[in-house]
Amino acid sequence: MRKYKPETKEELKKLVFTDGIKLNCVDTSLITDMSKLFYESKRKDFEGIEYWDVSNVTNMDSLFRQCEKLNQPFDKWDTSNVVNMEKTFFSCMKFDQPLNSWNVYNVENMDMMFYMAQSFNQPLDKWNTQKLITAAGLFRFAYKFDNYESLENWNLDNLEEVGTFCDDEDKLHTRLKVYMQAFYPKEDYITITKFNVKEIYDLIAKDKNKRIVRLRKRIESDFSKELSFVTKDYNFKTIEKAEKYAEKKYNAKKEDKKLEFIKDCHVLVKDKSREVDITVIKYIYSEYLSLKRMINRLEKIDNIVNLLDFESFLKFIREIYLENQNIEISGFIYAMYGGDEALKEISELILLGIDSKVFLIMIKFNIESKYAQSLLYKIYSDTKKTEVHKESGKMISELLEKMNIGYTEFRLRCIPNYGFNSQGEKILNDDYKLIANSDYSLTLFDIKNNKELKKIPQNFDEKLKEEIKELRKEVQKFINHTASILSITLIDGDIYSYDLFKEVFIDNYLMNKFSSSLIWNLYDKDKKIITTFRYSNDGSYSNCDDEEVKINADNFISLATPAEMDNNTIDKWRKQLEDYELVQPINQLTLVKLDKKNLKKEIKKIKSIEASYGAFKAFAKRYDMYTNDVLGYNDTIAYTFPANDGDIFTMSAKVDADTEYDEPVDITIDFKKSENKKEISSRFVYTFLVFIILDFMLTDLF
Repeated sequence: MRKYKPETKEELKKLVFTDGIKLNCVDTSLITDMSKLFYESKRKDFEGIEYWDVSNVTNMDSLFRQCEKLNQPFDKWDTSNVVNMEKTFFSCMKFDQPLNSWNVYNVENMDMMFYMAQSFNQPLDKWNTQKLITAAGLFRFAYKFDNYESLENWNLDNLEEVGTFCDDEDKLHTRLKVYMQAFYPKEDYITITKFNVKEIYDLIAKDKNKRIVRLRKRIESDFSKELSFVTKDYNFKTIEKAEKYAEKKYNAKKEDKKLEFIKDCHVLVKDKSREVDITVIKYIYSEYLSLKRMINRLEKIDNIVNLLDFESFLKFIREIYLENQNIEISGFIYAMYGGDEALKEISELILLGIDSKVFLIMIKFNIESKYAQSLLYKIYSDTKKTEVHKESGKMISELLEKMNIGYTEFRLRCIPNYGFNSQGEKILNDDYKLIANSDYSLTLFDIKNNKELKKIPQNFDEKLKEEIKELRKEVQKFINHTASILSITLIDGDIYSYDLFKEVFIDNYLMNKFSSSLIWNLYDKDKKIITTFRYSNDGSYSNCDDEEVKINADNFISLATPAEMDNNTIDKWRKQLEDYELVQPINQLTLVKLDKKNLKKEIKKIKSIEASYGAFKAFAKRYDMYTNDVLGYNDTIAYTFPANDGDIFTMSAKVDADTEYDEPVDITIDFKKSENKKEISSRFVYTFLVFIILDFMLTDLF
C-alpha cells in the first residue's frame, strides 16, 4: 500500500513539490485533474512516476511543462479518460520515450503537446485520434521528430484547428500536407496537379473532415477527367437517375433546417414534361452550402442542372436570391448559373456592396467573361478596404497568368463603354437616349419628339436622373483614367494584335474618339515595323502623308513614339493633327526639343528637380509607379517604374513625416537598363523625359 493518497490536485501538487517524497509512494487513483502539476517545479527525480494510476485523469494540460530533465517511460499509463493533453510535454527537452500504447480515444485537445520537446522521436501510428479537435503547434520546435509517416493514418474527421503543426512542413507526408492545404488554402503546402490528383484523392477518399470534404468536391470538379473512376457515377443519363442519387445523398434531417427558404419549387425537367423532385433542388443547394466560402462549380451538380429546363431553373434561383438576399448561398448559386445578367443585378442589390469578399467569390464563378473582369478591375481600383484590395489583386494576378497578358493590356480590356453603342448613343428607355459629344459631354435626346434637350424635364424619372448624373461623373473619370493607361502604354511600347486594337480602340465608341487623335505604329505578322498611321472616325487608316493604309487581321499595332521617328515624319504628323483640329489626350507629339541621339545629356539637365511634395506624389500616382510611401534610409522616399522589358526609372526625394504637400522638395531621377539588355530603351527614357518636363513645367530648360 502506498504511503500517500491525495484526493485533489492541490494535495497532489504539495506532495510533488516537496523534497524527499518519492513519486512511487503516491497513489493517484482518485485524481482527475493533473493540469500544470509539475509546472514551475524544480523536481529532478521522477523515478516511480511511470507506475502512477492515471485512469481517472481527464485533464493533462501542461502536466510536465518545462520539466527539462524528464525522461521516464509512460507506456503503462492508462490515459483512456483524458480529454485535454494540451502542452503535456511542453519544453520537455530530454523526453524521448514510447507513447504508442496510449489510449487517446477521448482526447480533443493536443495543442502544443510536444512543443519544444527537442529529443522526442517516437512513432504514434497506434493512436486513435477520431475525437481530436485541435492540434495547433503539436510538433512545433520538436526538431528531432521524424516519424511523420506514423501520423498518416490518423483519424482527423473532427479536426478543426491545426495551426503551425510543425516547423518543417516539407517533412510531412502527402495526406497531412493535403490537410494543411485544406485548412490554409492560401498557403502552398502541396500543389494538386493532374499527375498527383489520383494519389491524393485515394488518400482522402473516405475522410469525413468538413474541410477535406470541401476540397474533395473541388478536385472532383477540377480533375473530372483524371478522376473518371469517381466522376463516372455523376454522369447521370436521365433525370430519374439524378433524382434517385439526390434522394440517397441528401440528408434531410441535417440540411432541411438550413434550407428552410426552399419551400417549394416549380423547376421543370429538360423536356418540360413535369416538375423535378424538390429534393434535387435542395441537394444542389446543400452541396454548395457545404463548401462555404471556398465554393466553386461542381461537375456533378452541373450534370444535374443539364437535365433540367434551364429557363425555369434560372427563374427559380433568381427568385430565391431576391427573396433571401441576406443568405449567401442564394447569391452564390444565382451568380454561378445566372452569368453576367445575374452579376449585374446582384451588383445593384448586394447589401455588403460590390467591394466585399462575398461579391469577389461571385465574380470568380464568371471570371472568363469580360463583364466579370471589368467588375474585378473596378473593385481593385476603387476599394478602400485593404483585404478586398489584396484579394482582388491576387485574383487579377492569377487571371493575367492564365491569359498570358500584362497588367496594362488587362486594364485596356476592362475599359467600359458605359452602354454607348457604336453611334455614341445610350438608350435610356423608349422616350429618351443619351448622346456622347465630341468633347465627351452628354446630351439628353427626346426620341419621340426628335430633339435635343438643354435640360432634364421636371417630370423626369428620378432614378434615370440620378443615372445621368453619375454617368457624367464617370465619363470625366474615364478621360483621366484612360489617359493614364495610354501614357503607360506609350512608355512601355506594348504591341497588340489587330483584334485587340479593334476591340479596345475602335469598337468602344468612347475609346474610338481617343484613338483617332493618336499616332500608331503598324507591324507585320513578325512584328517588324511597316509605318505609322492614324485612325479616322470614318473607319479608314492613313499615314503622315494622308495616304490610305491597309491593315490586315495578322498585323500588330502599338502607340508610336517620336523617339523612333525622324523629324520630318514628326512634323507631318503635328501638322495633320493641327489641320484636323485634333487634340491629343496624352503628351505623345507635344513639342519638346530633345536630342534623341544623346538622351544622357538631356537627363543631366533635370537630374535634380525642385517641385512641391504633392506634385512629386501626383506624378508617381499618375504613371502607376511603385508607391509604398515608407521613409527609407536618410528619410528618402523612392518611387519606381519597372518597364516590361526590365528597364527601371526611379525618382526619389528627401522628406520627413511633417512635410506638407505644398512644401518644395528636391527630386532626383535615375534610369537603369535591364540586366538582360545591352542598352536602355530610348523610347522608355524619351517618353519619361517628356512627361517630367511637361508635368513639372521645365520647358524653359529645353
